[in-house]
Amino acid sequence: MSDYREIVYTEQGHVGVITIDRPDARNALTFTTYAELTDVVATSTARCLVVTGRDPAFCSGDDVKQIMTNAGSQVSSNLRA
Repeated sequence: MSDYREIVYTEQGHVGVITIDRPDARNALTFTTYAELTDVVATSTARCLVVTGRDPAFCSGDDVKQIMTNAGSQVSSNLRA
């Protein structure tokens, strides 16, 4: 198993448990989270994968802050609240 920064992966028997581990951001998904999830799915030998999130939330969706940072000022300047 690899060392992950934004998920925790454990395996018992044929069941793997993936825990999204970004509680301060309500487990919002980043590019790193997606890469780590992809790696676990590709390398796991488990027959069943359970995805969960560290409290207080399962997952709030994509990390909008990261998306907007990577989108650039032109895109973000056209958005209105």
